[in-house]
Amino acid sequence: MRKFISLLLFICSINILAAELPPAPQPEALQTAVDDFFAEHRKDKDFRSMSFWSRDFSAESSACECPFSCSSKDAKLAAVLKAFVTDEKNSYQYIHEVAGSGMLYSTNVGEISPRIVTRKSTDQEFYMLCAKNALNPRFRVMYAIAFVRKNNGGEEILEGTLFKVSSPRTDFSEEELNDAPKAQRYMLEGVFDDELRDDVTMIGLKCPEPGSRWETGIWKERVFEGRFVYKTSLFKNTDILYSYVYKDGSKSPWRILEATPNTNVKVLFHKHDHEFIDMEALGTDDKKTGEKKAVDKAEETLKTYSVMLKSINDQIKELRKVKSSAPDYESVKNRLKKLHSQAEEITDKMQRLAEKVAKELE
Repeated sequence: MRKFISLLLFICSINILAAELPPAPQPEALQTAVDDFFAEHRKDKDFRSMSFWSRDFSAESSACECPFSCSSKDAKLAAVLKAFVTDEKNSYQYIHEVAGSGMLYSTNVGEISPRIVTRKSTDQEFYMLCAKNALNPRFRVMYAIAFVRKNNGGEEILEGTLFKVSSPRTDFSEEELNDAPKAQRYMLEGVFDDELRDDVTMIGLKCPEPGSRWETGIWKERVFEGRFVYKTSLFKNTDILYSYVYKDGSKSPWRILEATPNTNVKVLFHKHDHEFIDMEALGTDDKKTGEKKAVDKAEETLKTYSVMLKSINDQIKELRKVKSSAPDYESVKNRLKKLHSQAEEITDKMQRLAEKVAKELE
Protein backbone atom coordinates (compact mmCIF):
# COMPACT_ATOMS: atom_id res chain seq x y z
CA MET A 1 0.00 0.00 0.00
CA ARG A 2 2.94 2.33 0.61
CA LYS A 3 3.85 1.72 -3.02
CA PHE A 4 0.36 2.81 -4.05
CA ILE A 5 0.62 6.05 -2.05
CA SER A 6 4.01 6.79 -3.55
CA LEU A 7 2.62 6.17 -7.02
CA LEU A 8 -0.24 8.63 -6.52
CA LEU A 9 2.09 11.31 -5.22
CA PHE A 10 4.47 10.66 -8.11
CA ILE A 11 1.61 11.10 -10.59
CA CYS A 12 0.86 14.58 -9.29
CA SER A 13 4.52 15.59 -9.25
CA ILE A 14 5.26 14.82 -12.89
CA ASN A 15 4.21 17.05 -15.77
CA ILE A 16 0.46 17.41 -15.30
CA LEU A 17 -0.21 17.55 -19.01
CA ALA A 18 -1.21 14.07 -20.10
CA ALA A 19 0.65 12.42 -22.96
CA GLU A 20 -0.98 13.39 -26.21
CA LEU A 21 -0.86 12.36 -29.83
CA PRO A 22 1.06 14.77 -32.05
CA PRO A 23 -1.40 17.62 -32.72
CA ALA A 24 -2.67 18.35 -36.21
CA PRO A 25 -0.63 21.06 -37.97
CA GLN A 26 -2.06 24.51 -37.43
CA PRO A 27 -2.13 27.54 -39.79
CA GLU A 28 -0.54 29.79 -37.18
CA ALA A 29 0.28 32.66 -39.55
CA LEU A 30 -3.31 32.75 -40.81
CA GLN A 31 -4.75 32.47 -37.31
CA THR A 32 -2.74 35.49 -36.21
CA ALA A 33 -3.48 37.54 -39.35
CA VAL A 34 -7.24 36.88 -39.19
CA ASP A 35 -7.46 37.64 -35.46
CA ASP A 36 -5.52 40.89 -36.00
CA PHE A 37 -7.87 41.89 -38.81
CA PHE A 38 -10.93 41.06 -36.69
CA ALA A 39 -9.54 43.05 -33.75
CA GLU A 40 -9.35 46.14 -35.95
CA HIS A 41 -12.85 45.71 -37.44
CA ARG A 42 -14.76 44.08 -34.57
CA LYS A 43 -16.55 47.33 -33.73
CA ASP A 44 -17.79 47.83 -37.31
CA LYS A 45 -21.58 47.71 -37.45
CA ASP A 46 -21.62 44.84 -39.99
CA PHE A 47 -19.24 42.58 -38.06
CA ARG A 48 -21.10 39.45 -36.94
CA SER A 49 -20.16 36.81 -34.36
CA MET A 50 -22.49 33.84 -33.87
CA SER A 51 -22.65 30.63 -31.82
CA PHE A 52 -24.78 27.53 -32.41
CA TRP A 53 -25.30 24.46 -30.22
CA SER A 54 -25.78 20.94 -31.56
CA ARG A 55 -29.19 19.28 -31.13
CA ASP A 56 -28.09 17.42 -28.01
CA PHE A 57 -26.20 20.48 -26.66
CA SER A 58 -22.97 18.48 -26.61
CA ALA A 59 -20.97 20.76 -28.90
CA GLU A 60 -20.86 24.42 -29.84
CA SER A 61 -20.03 25.84 -33.27
CA SER A 62 -19.14 29.45 -33.96
CA ALA A 63 -18.78 31.80 -36.92
CA CYS A 64 -17.42 35.29 -37.51
CA GLU A 65 -18.17 37.35 -40.62
CA CYS A 66 -16.27 40.57 -41.24
CA PRO A 67 -17.31 42.64 -44.30
CA PHE A 68 -14.60 45.09 -45.39
CA SER A 69 -13.66 47.69 -47.95
CA CYS A 70 -9.92 48.41 -47.79
CA SER A 71 -7.08 49.64 -49.89
CA SER A 72 -5.12 46.81 -51.48
CA LYS A 73 -2.15 48.28 -49.60
CA ASP A 74 -3.80 47.80 -46.19
CA ALA A 75 -1.15 46.01 -44.12
CA LYS A 76 -3.50 43.78 -42.12
CA LEU A 77 -5.48 42.69 -45.18
CA ALA A 78 -2.25 42.02 -47.09
CA ALA A 79 -1.08 39.84 -44.18
CA VAL A 80 -4.29 37.78 -44.38
CA LEU A 81 -3.94 37.16 -48.13
CA LYS A 82 -0.26 36.24 -47.77
CA ALA A 83 -1.01 33.87 -44.88
CA PHE A 84 -3.59 31.92 -46.91
CA VAL A 85 -0.80 30.98 -49.33
CA THR A 86 1.85 30.47 -46.64
CA ASP A 87 -0.31 28.09 -44.58
CA GLU A 88 -1.60 25.90 -47.41
CA LYS A 89 0.82 23.20 -46.20
CA ASN A 90 -0.84 23.24 -42.77
CA SER A 91 -4.36 22.56 -44.05
CA TYR A 92 -6.29 19.46 -45.08
CA GLN A 93 -8.32 21.44 -47.65
CA TYR A 94 -7.24 24.50 -49.62
CA ILE A 95 -9.01 26.34 -52.46
CA HIS A 96 -8.10 29.41 -54.50
CA GLU A 97 -10.50 30.63 -57.18
CA VAL A 98 -9.59 33.58 -59.39
CA ALA A 99 -12.28 36.07 -60.41
CA GLY A 100 -14.33 34.97 -63.42
CA SER A 101 -14.02 31.21 -62.88
CA GLY A 102 -14.71 28.39 -60.48
CA MET A 103 -17.69 27.61 -58.24
CA LEU A 104 -19.83 29.21 -55.56
CA TYR A 105 -19.24 28.02 -51.98
CA SER A 106 -21.05 27.73 -48.66
CA THR A 107 -20.20 26.02 -45.39
CA ASN A 108 -21.99 24.31 -42.53
CA VAL A 109 -21.76 25.84 -39.06
CA GLY A 110 -23.77 23.34 -37.04
CA GLU A 111 -26.57 20.80 -37.11
CA ILE A 112 -29.39 23.30 -36.61
CA SER A 113 -27.91 26.47 -38.12
CA PRO A 114 -28.24 27.72 -41.70
CA ARG A 115 -25.29 27.35 -44.06
CA ILE A 116 -23.15 30.43 -44.58
CA VAL A 117 -22.51 31.46 -48.18
CA THR A 118 -18.83 32.30 -48.45
CA ARG A 119 -18.58 32.98 -52.20
CA LYS A 120 -21.71 34.57 -53.66
CA SER A 121 -20.45 35.33 -57.15
CA THR A 122 -17.79 34.09 -59.55
CA ASP A 123 -16.79 37.76 -59.92
CA GLN A 124 -15.12 37.41 -56.51
CA GLU A 125 -11.61 36.14 -55.95
CA PHE A 126 -11.82 33.46 -53.27
CA TYR A 127 -9.54 31.68 -50.80
CA MET A 128 -10.55 28.93 -48.39
CA LEU A 129 -8.42 26.95 -45.94
CA CYS A 130 -9.56 24.24 -43.51
CA ALA A 131 -7.48 22.90 -40.62
CA LYS A 132 -8.27 20.20 -38.07
CA ASN A 133 -8.83 21.33 -34.52
CA ALA A 134 -5.59 20.57 -32.69
CA LEU A 135 -7.35 18.80 -29.82
CA ASN A 136 -10.73 17.69 -31.14
CA PRO A 137 -10.58 15.94 -34.54
CA ARG A 138 -14.37 16.05 -34.82
CA PHE A 139 -14.09 19.83 -35.33
CA ARG A 140 -12.30 21.97 -37.88
CA VAL A 141 -11.61 25.67 -38.32
CA MET A 142 -12.37 27.11 -41.75
CA TYR A 143 -10.97 30.43 -42.93
CA ALA A 144 -12.34 32.00 -46.12
CA ILE A 145 -12.17 35.33 -47.89
CA ALA A 146 -14.12 36.50 -50.96
CA PHE A 147 -13.57 39.91 -52.54
CA VAL A 148 -13.72 41.99 -55.72
CA ARG A 149 -11.16 44.53 -56.85
CA LYS A 150 -12.40 48.06 -57.59
CA ASN A 151 -10.77 51.27 -58.76
CA ASN A 152 -11.43 54.37 -56.69
CA GLY A 153 -9.76 57.43 -58.19
CA GLY A 154 -6.69 55.47 -59.19
CA GLU A 155 -6.49 53.54 -55.90
CA GLU A 156 -7.22 49.81 -55.90
CA ILE A 157 -9.86 48.85 -53.32
CA LEU A 158 -10.64 45.32 -52.17
CA GLU A 159 -14.26 44.85 -51.11
CA GLY A 160 -15.53 41.60 -49.63
CA THR A 161 -15.95 39.46 -46.51
CA LEU A 162 -13.54 37.53 -44.28
CA PHE A 163 -14.90 34.43 -42.50
CA LYS A 164 -13.76 32.22 -39.62
CA VAL A 165 -15.92 29.19 -38.78
CA SER A 166 -15.42 26.51 -36.13
CA SER A 167 -17.76 23.59 -36.80
CA PRO A 168 -17.95 19.76 -37.01
CA ARG A 169 -16.03 18.03 -39.77
CA THR A 170 -17.94 15.75 -42.10
CA ASP A 171 -14.86 13.72 -43.06
CA PHE A 172 -13.40 12.70 -39.68
CA SER A 173 -12.62 9.04 -39.05
CA GLU A 174 -13.77 7.06 -36.03
CA GLU A 175 -10.12 6.17 -35.37
CA GLU A 176 -9.29 9.86 -34.99
CA LEU A 177 -12.25 10.37 -32.69
CA ASN A 178 -11.42 7.40 -30.48
CA ASP A 179 -7.79 8.49 -30.10
CA ALA A 180 -8.65 12.11 -29.33
CA PRO A 181 -8.59 13.53 -25.83
CA LYS A 182 -12.12 14.09 -24.49
CA ALA A 183 -13.45 17.44 -23.35
CA GLN A 184 -14.18 17.55 -19.63
CA ARG A 185 -16.20 19.87 -17.43
CA TYR A 186 -14.64 22.79 -15.60
CA MET A 187 -16.30 25.23 -13.20
CA LEU A 188 -14.70 28.33 -11.75
CA GLU A 189 -16.34 30.05 -8.78
CA GLY A 190 -14.70 33.42 -8.24
CA VAL A 191 -14.84 35.44 -5.03
CA PHE A 192 -13.40 38.96 -4.73
CA ASP A 193 -11.71 40.21 -1.57
CA ASP A 194 -13.06 43.20 0.37
CA GLU A 195 -10.90 45.65 -1.57
CA LEU A 196 -12.39 44.59 -4.92
CA ARG A 197 -15.85 43.40 -3.89
CA ASP A 198 -17.67 46.67 -4.68
CA ASP A 199 -15.35 47.91 -7.44
CA VAL A 200 -15.28 45.07 -10.00
CA THR A 201 -18.42 44.89 -12.15
CA MET A 202 -17.25 42.31 -14.68
CA ILE A 203 -14.40 39.90 -15.33
CA GLY A 204 -13.03 39.20 -18.80
CA LEU A 205 -11.69 35.73 -19.61
CA LYS A 206 -9.51 34.54 -22.50
CA CYS A 207 -8.39 30.99 -23.23
CA PRO A 208 -5.87 30.09 -25.97
CA GLU A 209 -6.98 26.45 -26.07
CA PRO A 210 -8.23 25.54 -29.59
CA GLY A 211 -11.93 24.80 -29.66
CA SER A 212 -12.75 26.63 -26.44
CA ARG A 213 -15.82 28.85 -26.42
CA TRP A 214 -13.68 31.98 -26.00
CA GLU A 215 -11.04 31.15 -28.57
CA THR A 216 -11.94 34.05 -30.91
CA GLY A 217 -12.46 36.73 -28.29
CA ILE A 218 -13.10 37.63 -24.67
CA TRP A 219 -15.77 35.94 -22.59
CA LYS A 220 -17.29 38.26 -19.99
CA GLU A 221 -18.96 37.30 -16.72
CA ARG A 222 -20.97 39.76 -14.62
CA VAL A 223 -19.87 40.05 -11.00
CA PHE A 224 -22.78 40.01 -8.54
CA GLU A 225 -22.19 40.76 -4.86
CA GLY A 226 -18.49 40.07 -5.26
CA ARG A 227 -18.92 36.68 -6.94
CA PHE A 228 -19.19 35.07 -10.34
CA VAL A 229 -19.44 31.51 -11.71
CA TYR A 230 -18.12 30.28 -15.04
CA LYS A 231 -18.70 26.82 -16.53
CA THR A 232 -17.11 25.39 -19.68
CA SER A 233 -15.34 22.31 -21.06
CA LEU A 234 -11.59 21.86 -21.48
CA PHE A 235 -9.44 19.24 -23.20
CA LYS A 236 -6.31 19.68 -21.12
CA ASN A 237 -4.68 21.77 -18.40
CA THR A 238 -4.90 25.31 -19.71
CA ASP A 239 -3.78 28.82 -18.76
CA ILE A 240 -6.80 31.13 -18.64
CA LEU A 241 -6.18 34.87 -18.80
CA TYR A 242 -8.39 37.14 -16.71
CA SER A 243 -8.83 40.90 -16.41
CA TYR A 244 -11.04 42.99 -14.12
CA VAL A 245 -13.45 45.66 -15.39
CA TYR A 246 -13.98 48.35 -12.75
CA LYS A 247 -16.96 50.64 -12.12
CA ASP A 248 -15.24 53.55 -13.85
CA GLY A 249 -14.74 51.44 -17.00
CA SER A 250 -11.01 50.93 -16.56
CA LYS A 251 -9.45 47.47 -16.82
CA SER A 252 -6.68 45.64 -15.01
CA PRO A 253 -3.74 43.99 -16.81
CA TRP A 254 -4.23 40.38 -17.95
CA ARG A 255 -3.15 37.73 -15.45
CA ILE A 256 -2.88 33.94 -15.64
CA LEU A 257 -5.07 31.37 -13.88
CA GLU A 258 -4.23 27.67 -14.26
CA ALA A 259 -7.28 25.50 -15.08
CA THR A 260 -7.61 21.71 -14.88
CA PRO A 261 -10.38 19.78 -16.69
CA ASN A 262 -12.90 17.77 -14.68
CA THR A 263 -12.74 20.02 -11.62
CA ASN A 264 -14.72 22.61 -9.70
CA VAL A 265 -12.47 25.29 -8.20
CA LYS A 266 -13.11 28.20 -5.87
CA VAL A 267 -10.67 31.08 -6.24
CA LEU A 268 -10.22 34.25 -4.18
CA PHE A 269 -9.19 37.19 -6.37
CA HIS A 270 -7.04 40.05 -5.05
CA LYS A 271 -6.03 43.24 -6.80
CA HIS A 272 -2.74 41.88 -8.10
CA ASP A 273 -3.07 38.09 -7.79
CA HIS A 274 -5.35 35.22 -6.78
CA GLU A 275 -5.33 32.17 -4.55
CA PHE A 276 -7.10 28.81 -4.73
CA ILE A 277 -9.49 28.33 -1.80
CA ASP A 278 -10.92 24.92 -2.57
CA MET A 279 -11.30 22.38 -5.36
CA GLU A 280 -13.15 19.19 -6.17
CA ALA A 281 -12.49 16.60 -8.85
CA LEU A 282 -15.71 15.73 -10.67
CA GLY A 283 -16.85 12.14 -11.14
CA THR A 284 -16.96 10.43 -14.52
CA ASP A 285 -20.06 9.03 -16.20
CA ASP A 286 -18.51 5.85 -17.55
CA LYS A 287 -19.02 2.28 -16.32
CA LYS A 288 -15.76 1.87 -14.44
CA THR A 289 -15.68 -0.15 -11.26
CA GLY A 290 -15.97 1.67 -7.95
CA GLU A 291 -12.29 0.99 -7.24
CA LYS A 292 -11.19 2.35 -10.59
CA LYS A 293 -13.37 5.46 -10.19
CA ALA A 294 -11.87 6.12 -6.75
CA VAL A 295 -8.32 5.89 -8.09
CA ASP A 296 -9.11 8.05 -11.14
CA LYS A 297 -10.81 10.72 -9.06
CA ALA A 298 -7.92 10.75 -6.60
CA GLU A 299 -5.48 11.09 -9.47
CA GLU A 300 -7.41 14.03 -10.95
CA THR A 301 -7.62 15.69 -7.55
CA LEU A 302 -3.89 15.30 -6.99
CA LYS A 303 -3.18 16.75 -10.43
CA THR A 304 -5.32 19.77 -9.59
CA TYR A 305 -3.58 20.21 -6.25
CA SER A 306 -0.28 20.20 -8.13
CA VAL A 307 -1.57 23.02 -10.35
CA MET A 308 -2.48 24.98 -7.23
CA LEU A 309 1.01 24.40 -5.81
CA LYS A 310 2.59 25.58 -9.05
CA SER A 311 0.52 28.76 -8.96
CA ILE A 312 1.58 29.42 -5.36
CA ASN A 313 5.22 28.71 -6.20
CA ASP A 314 5.12 31.14 -9.13
CA GLN A 315 3.68 33.86 -6.89
CA ILE A 316 6.35 33.21 -4.26
CA LYS A 317 9.10 33.54 -6.87
CA GLU A 318 7.74 36.91 -8.01
CA LEU A 319 7.34 38.26 -4.48
CA ARG A 320 10.89 37.24 -3.58
CA LYS A 321 12.12 39.63 -6.27
CA VAL A 322 10.78 42.59 -4.26
CA LYS A 323 13.63 44.38 -2.50
CA SER A 324 13.53 44.92 1.25
CA SER A 325 13.78 48.65 0.61
CA ALA A 326 10.45 48.70 -1.20
CA PRO A 327 7.78 50.80 0.59
CA ASP A 328 5.28 47.90 0.66
CA TYR A 329 7.81 45.27 1.75
CA GLU A 330 5.90 44.48 4.97
CA SER A 331 2.79 43.55 3.02
CA VAL A 332 4.96 41.43 0.71
CA LYS A 333 6.37 39.55 3.72
CA ASN A 334 2.85 38.92 5.03
CA ARG A 335 1.74 37.67 1.63
CA LEU A 336 4.75 35.33 1.43
CA LYS A 337 3.93 33.92 4.85
CA LYS A 338 0.35 33.27 3.79
CA LEU A 339 1.43 31.59 0.53
CA HIS A 340 3.85 29.28 2.38
CA SER A 341 1.04 28.35 4.77
CA GLN A 342 -1.27 27.55 1.83
CA ALA A 343 1.40 25.38 0.22
CA GLU A 344 1.82 23.38 3.42
CA GLU A 345 -1.95 22.95 3.73
CA ILE A 346 -2.30 21.68 0.15
CA THR A 347 0.60 19.26 0.61
CA ASP A 348 -1.08 17.87 3.74
CA LYS A 349 -4.35 17.46 1.83
CA MET A 350 -2.54 15.54 -0.91
CA GLN A 351 -0.98 13.19 1.61
CA ARG A 352 -4.29 12.62 3.43
CA LEU A 353 -6.11 11.95 0.16
CA ALA A 354 -3.54 9.38 -0.98
CA GLU A 355 -3.72 7.63 2.40
CA LYS A 356 -7.54 7.67 2.37
CA VAL A 357 -7.76 6.05 -1.08
CA ALA A 358 -5.14 3.48 -0.13
CA LYS A 359 -7.10 2.55 2.99
CA GLU A 360 -10.38 2.25 1.04
CA LEU A 361 -8.72 -0.13 -1.41
CA GLU A 362 -7.36 -2.44 1.28
